[in-house]
Amino acid sequence: MSISKLWKLFITALMPLLKLLLLTVVGTFVALQRFNILSKSARKHLNIVSSFVSVVFPFFIPPFWS
Repeated sequence: MSISKLWKLFITALMPLLKLLLLTVVGTFVALQRFNILSKSARKHLNIVSSFVSVVFPFFIPPFWS
């Protein structure tokens, strides 16, 4: 395998991780009270939505062992 193909494979495998890290940084930036991008009520509503998703979403994912 040539170096360029190996490098291309590495970048391709790294992209989902980089996207996840970028999403985490942006979400943290938006959620912090210090920057005050979201109002208090908006943060409260987002917390409700995320709690609902974390409780309901696992019921729609088939178990990996079946």
